Amino acid sequence: MSKQEKIKREELDDNLIEEQSDKGKGSDVGNPKPKAESNETASDELKEELDAVLDEIDATINNAEEFVANFVQKGGQ
Repeated sequence: MSKQEKIKREELDDNLIEEQSDKGKGSDVGNPKPKAESNETASDELKEELDAVLDEIDATINNAEEFVANFVQKGGQ
């Protein structure tokens, strides 16, 4: 293993140790419900945003279908 690889490995190990020690700190230790509730809220918000985007896509497709139908009808007259 080269010197650079060893240094990188040590940095990764140090970061992992810091992350693990940070998990033990904090006000929500032993109280996972607020985190789960916030994840559920975020999930619901994303679902609502996705539904809005899909509704907009559906409306655009319907408008395009109407446009093409009107264009074909006018072109045939």
